Amino acid sequence: MTSRSNDLPSGKQDEEPKEYRGSCLCGLFTYKLTSDPLLSTICYCLNCRKWTGSAFTAGLAFPLSSLRPSEESKAYIRQFIDTSQSGNELQRTFCGECGSSVYTEVPWADVVSVARGGLEEGEKLPAPSTEYWCCRKEEWVDVKEIGESFQRND
Repeated sequence: MTSRSNDLPSGKQDEEPKEYRGSCLCGLFTYKLTSDPLLSTICYCLNCRKWTGSAFTAGLAFPLSSLRPSEESKAYIRQFIDTSQSGNELQRTFCGECGSSVYTEVPWADVVSVARGGLEEGEKLPAPSTEYWCCRKEEWVDVKEIGESFQRND
């Protein structure tokens, strides 16, 4: 078994950021990200749980400016505005064909949180270092080696 680091890429000036690619389940909605991730997170809030149909959402935050949906994908992009439990608006984006959750734009932070499972390189990316809304974490969930934990995200 290979060990994974919680360290995010260093972002050294002389290094080119890696390009990350991802897609929805049916493959019609494809995108790339042209920077390294800023943060790797898990969220247990009710909205994120409903968004993924799981006990939590595992996401990677990237600068919003690095997101590049492919031209062919634009016909499949569907979005809706979600008011988070902390009262902030998020723009949720999913595939109009298969319904897969793809990413969430966080406008006040100028970031996009990409669903980790949609990234081709997901298993090579940093493990989550921060978890939010732990007050809603189900008892059976046992995530190892998290750096910071917050009961809420107000």
